[in-house]
Amino acid sequence: MDSVLDSVLAALSHPPSWTIAGALRQPKETSQIGAVTHSQPLCTTVQIGLVKLLSSWGINPRAVVGHSSGEMTAAFASGKITLAEAIIAAYHRRYAVGVLTHGGKYQSLVANAIPKLDVSPSMVSDATLYSSVTGYSHHGPFDAAYWRANLESPVLFVDALSELARGGKYTLIELGPHSALELPIKQTRAHLKLEEASLSYFAALRRGKDSVDKSKVNDPGFGKEWTPSVVANLPPYCWAYDSILWNEGRLSLEFYNREFESHELLGSKVPGGSDTDGNWRNLL
Repeated sequence: MDSVLDSVLAALSHPPSWTIAGALRQPKETSQIGAVTHSQPLCTTVQIGLVKLLSSWGINPRAVVGHSSGEMTAAFASGKITLAEAIIAAYHRRYAVGVLTHGGKYQSLVANAIPKLDVSPSMVSDATLYSSVTGYSHHGPFDAAYWRANLESPVLFVDALSELARGGKYTLIELGPHSALELPIKQTRAHLKLEEASLSYFAALRRGKDSVDKSKVNDPGFGKEWTPSVVANLPPYCWAYDSILWNEGRLSLEFYNREFESHELLGSKVPGGSDTDGNWRNLL
């Protein structure tokens, strides 16, 4: 997926000098992940990857809500925008005042880049998107005017989350590099006097924690069947005969590869001894 996103960014008039995979794999000492030029597109990449991973497991959203820049991934997860549009919006957010305030320029960037690319379309989803720009469900276009409002307007995340919670019971999965929204979500749940079962929460990733150990996708309510089954369509094993997989023991090696011939009196050295304490055997 990162190669597809890199191809999208490379088609822009001012592409980045770095690649997504390269930036994400940088060691902590030299990482630029916190730099304004890197952070937004890299965070959006991680979020999109989590959306597609959960979808491959059969876990798809009924509703989505994003906080500020997280709305780009929310719009993608709900099928409102394409993969290319999401990463382009994230990339240009780093100098959004100079780009997104000019709707025509932003639209031309998208229009010029997308036709040149073999990019997967938007997610197939009928999820409702609750906008942190308006505080309500959003059914209009996600054009330059919307992203400008997303940038300039107060973030109405609590309003949007409250509107979502009134629509029924949900299990919220926060998609991002850390559980940044855990506290406001739980505070909103308490303010609405909802039980945890009505608006349960967990984060897909937590900083410094093993994401596999913290996975809760086996919990009831996700509708995913994890019953084990026999996989019968695996390809045949490709045996490699270029090297002989044979480990011979020391006794056998010393017996068949004697260093000295048998002595008339001492006989032959007994295999397995040490160099300083040898034993010989002979028949007289």
